[in-house]
Amino acid sequence: MQENRSFDHYFGRFPGADGLPAGAPVTAAASDCASDPPHDQAAFEALAGDEDYANPSALTAYGEAQIPVAWALARRFTLCDRYFASVLGPTFANRLFSVAASRGGFRDNPARIDAALLPRPTIVDRLEAAGLDWACYLARVPDLNGYEAVGFYPERVSDGRANRPFSRFLADAAAGRLPAVSWVVPADPLSEHPPTPPQWGQHFAGLTARALAAGPQWRSSALVLNYDESGGFYDHVPPPVEHGVTYGFRVPCTVVSPYARPGHVSHERYDHASVLALVERTFGLRPLNDRDGAASPLTDCFDFDHATLDPFDLPASPPATGCPAPPAWAAQLLGMPLDGPPRPAATGGGAELGLGLGGLAAGVLGGAAAGVRWRSRRVRS
Repeated sequence: MQENRSFDHYFGRFPGADGLPAGAPVTAAASDCASDPPHDQAAFEALAGDEDYANPSALTAYGEAQIPVAWALARRFTLCDRYFASVLGPTFANRLFSVAASRGGFRDNPARIDAALLPRPTIVDRLEAAGLDWACYLARVPDLNGYEAVGFYPERVSDGRANRPFSRFLADAAAGRLPAVSWVVPADPLSEHPPTPPQWGQHFAGLTARALAAGPQWRSSALVLNYDESGGFYDHVPPPVEHGVTYGFRVPCTVVSPYARPGHVSHERYDHASVLALVERTFGLRPLNDRDGAASPLTDCFDFDHATLDPFDLPASPPATGCPAPPAWAAQLLGMPLDGPPRPAATGGGAELGLGLGGLAAGVLGGAAAGVRWRSRRVRS
């Protein structure tokens, strides 16, 4: 799960997708480190009420030449053009929803997390009760940006499973040791949160996808690369309202798996509850509440009768323009190539299965991406 971009902002010109309509008030993005549009609770409510986008940065869109990794993954696997943020609100509420199917008692991003307001149970609780393993792999340990939703819960703050470095993900993927469910969690400046450049975060997501695809668990895995909320960027589709619940705006979501329908654009409606539903249906877990209980588990994205196991390379991104140099730890990850065999950073498999929902065996979920393996506190906004 990356940060703060709308569907039209990234894929408004993607072939076959419900993208930018004729006359949309959007221009091509001229800078990669664009300013951050307003996107607190009040700003989102105003935009949903048809208020104009006042920030010029909000009215920009990228094309394939600027963000080739995101487009390459979408062309090779399945892109969803009706995937919405679950909450009409900022980062904290949506990331919390991604593990608990609820925003709890939170409205805007909190300066301090009041544990009494956190919704329970979470999907991690369900996994543990079923004896299933899980892990969070962080781009940088500890999480200083408030992106690791599992770590919002006080009992998980010091849990080693919630604080594994990304180098461990690369090693575990190569060795076929990924747990049933994994979260790969970004850190600024690899999160795509403005003003950080999209290319850097997509390189991080590309490393995740390539490592998973090169490992022995690939044939029984799915990776969901999604975004927590739209960041106040323009999208022409209004947030849905259903049963008194107002969703957020559309965000990008690409499903990466041997069983993802290649080159497919799914027009089915999904949100973060759909990823929870995928985990629950795969492993036979009870839903957390009515939201994930009623959600589609990304069904239209998969064809379990046909696997595409061909290797894939990802293109290099153009240099980011108008941006400061990344810190050393991020520069090290950005220096890892997206073609050829993935290799772990300097710091520090399953048998073939007959698949269907309930047959997937290992995976990667949320963070830079989120995934499922199938089987037989400062908060940025």
